[in-house]
Amino acid sequence: MNRGGITLSQKLRRKPAHERRAELLDMAVLSYLEMGLGRAGHGDVAKRAGVSTGTVFNYFPNREALTQAVITHVASVVADMFADMKPPSQSVEDNISRFQARIDLGCARYPDVIKLYLSWSHSYSPELRDAFLEFQSNLAMRAMPYVHPEKGAISEVAEIDSRIVLSTCMVYMQMFFDGTSSSARDKFAERVATLVSSAIK
Repeated sequence: MNRGGITLSQKLRRKPAHERRAELLDMAVLSYLEMGLGRAGHGDVAKRAGVSTGTVFNYFPNREALTQAVITHVASVVADMFADMKPPSQSVEDNISRFQARIDLGCARYPDVIKLYLSWSHSYSPELRDAFLEFQSNLAMRAMPYVHPEKGAISEVAEIDSRIVLSTCMVYMQMFFDGTSSSARDKFAERVATLVSSAIK
């Protein structure tokens, strides 16, 4: 018994199934972040959550289902960071500044998820890599109007530029977690905006 109150296991039993699944998923994110994508298993999640391994299997029937649930959750959080941004400005500098603000907020609110996203980007097992590349491709298409604000700009070059900006976004996330000062991150974002703006003129 937890002297400070009820245990996580007891809390899980008192909640609806979807809430129990969500909390186990949070524990899975922490386990995968600590041990690596594809390395953590049901037992690791169960230990962290203070429940039986069987309980975790009730929600995620095998390792593939657990891993898929984790990367789907990560992709959803990252995509939601940019989901309700204002419509693209004609100024690339303004648009890059919007990305910067959303990344700062996302890294502060969901540090473990964003760190796992960065880890996912370096995972090369076929199933994880294919899923990551598909997700990045979708993000690039969504970012394109902000990188190339001219109306209807869909081209190979526009997609490449969007991927470049996404790559710099990931570097910016790393800077955030490395403790780089906000002023240094501002200078980095400003330089990215200047380079992108010059390239598309």
